[in-house]
Amino acid sequence: MAKKRHKQTPSDLPGFFYQRNGRYWWKAQLPGDDKPEARPLKPVGAKYATTDLYVAAEVAKNLYQEHIYATATDIPLGQAETLASLAAAYLHFCKQYYLDADGKTTKEAQEIGYSLKPLTELFANRGVNEFGPLRLIEVRDRMIHDRDWSRTLINHRIGRIKRMFKWAVSRQMVSPIVYQGLLTVEGLKRGRTTARENPKRKPVDDKYVYAILPYTTPVVATMVELQLLTGMRPGEMVLIRPCDIDRSNEAVWHYTPEKHKNAYRNIERIVSIGPRGQELLTPYLLRP
Repeated sequence: MAKKRHKQTPSDLPGFFYQRNGRYWWKAQLPGDDKPEARPLKPVGAKYATTDLYVAAEVAKNLYQEHIYATATDIPLGQAETLASLAAAYLHFCKQYYLDADGKTTKEAQEIGYSLKPLTELFANRGVNEFGPLRLIEVRDRMIHDRDWSRTLINHRIGRIKRMFKWAVSRQMVSPIVYQGLLTVEGLKRGRTTARENPKRKPVDDKYVYAILPYTTPVVATMVELQLLTGMRPGEMVLIRPCDIDRSNEAVWHYTPEKHKNAYRNIERIVSIGPRGQELLTPYLLRP
């Protein structure tokens, strides 16, 4: 297959374009690459690379910005020019901000990444101040029709996109007018959108829970029943230590987890444990 180098590569892109069987490819060494790599310039949804130079240039620009989004670490104040670079800067911030008590990145940073993906797929190369309510609605439509996400999930993820622009305004990366415009896009309402609804999930009947306890280990059975009695989260359950339980009141014990999900809000978490819960816990508290 003959390759033909093309000199009309856009000046703001590294590397060069060339044609293979009449279709455009782009060879460049992008940030993080060990060596130059050839990439077919296929428009979204297309099976093959494009034969149109101008389309090729747009595809390459989007690929470049998506690559920056995936590999960038930090961007100085006021220097996020495209939505891809803004998203990369925000994700870098989130991975440092959303940390648990052990200093590990929480799931919220991952959820933000999922939320921003449709945005960068559609508008990676757009300037940050070119994004407005209609563009946000386009992103939301992609979530509805291409992703088939539920209405509530879409509302949460559109909210995260708005939150990114709020953060960007505080860092002087985006005009406040842009963020104010995005706030006018209301959340999807039940019965007034084509986005699907999630079926209501009801709790399992207690009789089925207790039916499986004889088939578990004694420790797991204790943990399951204690959760039913107290409403503890699994993470709080596995952290119980004798020193965390106030047993001064014989009628009701009070367990204060060392770590819990709202600790960063300076909220104290107290779990009350009644007689049956005390009966379950006592054998473990009396161990050496």
